[in-house]
Amino acid sequence: MVTNISNSVVFAPAASKLFTGQQVYIQTLKTHFGIFCGDSMISDQKRYLLHGMGGIGKTQICLKFIEEVADL
Repeated sequence: MVTNISNSVVFAPAASKLFTGQQVYIQTLKTHFGIFCGDSMISDQKRYLLHGMGGIGKTQICLKFIEEVADL
């Protein structure tokens, strides 16, 4: 099944305006979920575990990823 993200409504808080860097992790998420260079197609449902100590920015990485993907 293929989902067109541009027709989806995303309800998520905005990433912090102070968020910088971490593009390696965001690109890894895009690659894992099959999102490339403006291609608004997501492949079959997948999961990705982002883990680490509290307060290191896991939530901000996810929120920034959602913002970038929602713009496609």
